[in-house]
Amino acid sequence: MTTKTRKPKAPKAPKAPETYEDFRVHEWGSFQRDIRDQLAQVNPPNYDFKVGEKVRIGNLVDCTVEEVLMDGKVIHISRSDVGQEYGKPFDNNRRLPLYRWWHDVEPLVTEEDTNFGRESLQTSYLSTSLDSLVHMAYHRGFITSPDYQRDYVWSLEDKQRLIHSIMDRTDIGKFVFLERDEDYRLEVIDGKQRMNAIIEFMEGRFTFKGKTWFQFSRGDKHSFTDLGVQYAKLQASRVKRSDVLWLFLSVNVGGVPQTEEHIAKARKLYEEALVEAMAHDVLENTKC
Repeated sequence: MTTKTRKPKAPKAPKAPETYEDFRVHEWGSFQRDIRDQLAQVNPPNYDFKVGEKVRIGNLVDCTVEEVLMDGKVIHISRSDVGQEYGKPFDNNRRLPLYRWWHDVEPLVTEEDTNFGRESLQTSYLSTSLDSLVHMAYHRGFITSPDYQRDYVWSLEDKQRLIHSIMDRTDIGKFVFLERDEDYRLEVIDGKQRMNAIIEFMEGRFTFKGKTWFQFSRGDKHSFTDLGVQYAKLQASRVKRSDVLWLFLSVNVGGVPQTEEHIAKARKLYEEALVEAMAHDVLENTKC
């Protein structure tokens, strides 16, 4: 007589959440697993959320604070289960729970019509070598004395400090140029003092640790010219003078600090250019 072997029954799939409490238990378990190593790293809240308060979380609809947990670091929120899926709206006529860090939750206040953002100047930075940058200076021609720039003010010690940074393979800052339309020469917006120091050193005009550029070994010369640098190049035809002056005021820091007098001069030029640009825009809109 043959004995039939019974196949073991497959384990039952866990029951899908149905009620709000089912969803809450499931959501809380998932959240606790995810935050296990993060709780100590989260800063204490600087906003006191209240139970029943309406809040904003991304594009979720009708979010309400249900609990404030873990000394205010974690907020239990309920929200309406509505939205769009593949472009089609849906409404499941229920509420679902969420657990979020306090800094991911925004108080629901009236948004004001602020306009602090500035239109991008497209200052995309390109990577090149220091050797290529110097080659550009010689063959394109740098304009280093537009009216908003100061004179050459770096001391010998400042210049030698920059050479030291280059030989140490450290970041020497970014460079920003404006390409003129009429002759394609490059106007230096940011980096004038650094470019001058580099070119002067490579022309043998001062020494570093008692050695001129011409006395450097081939390896040291390669290490110097091979340093990676970043630069941005703006097209003069695509930017306003006020934009150039604003960018100069924004990025031209470091090295020998700008004097208050020089900053005031550049700021005055910027304000004058801004007024001219606004007047030009009004005139163009009038023509339309």
